Amino acid sequence: MRVLYGPIDSWRFGRSLGVDPLAGRVKLCPFSCVYCQYGPTPSPTLMRRTYVSAERLGAELDALGAIAADCVTFAGLGEPSLAQNLPALIAEVRRRLDLPVVLLTGSALMPRAEVRRDLLAFDRVACKVDAADEATFRQINRPMRGFPYPFSAIVEGIR
Repeated sequence: MRVLYGPIDSWRFGRSLGVDPLAGRVKLCPFSCVYCQYGPTPSPTLMRRTYVSAERLGAELDALGAIAADCVTFAGLGEPSLAQNLPALIAEVRRRLDLPVVLLTGSALMPRAEVRRDLLAFDRVACKVDAADEATFRQINRPMRGFPYPFSAIVEGIR
């Protein structure tokens, strides 16, 4: 799968070049949200690892050439914060493009300090919250079996 997609028109961020830091063939996420455009999550995970190397992203950016975009948005087929090398990926983008870098997250890993630290490298982080309480969170986001974080920890992580 390709790492880059677009640019696409985003109602939030203008014309956006997409980066999928997971670049897999199946959705990777600890949630299986009832409304997800990609359907149920076949194998939910909380494991952060390198899914796309910085070199691969750099090569795709080099091959892309000049683009007309307002920003670069990390999103894709699942939860982008599962990529443990986000700072290295952002560095590749910043070496080549003078654009704001944005992350769209389902917020599942926001309780983790190392994730919040990695997200500091972004210009903007758009966190999703679908509920106001634990019961509604579990009903809508359907976290994986054994999901270790209560809804309150996700909200606190975002804060």
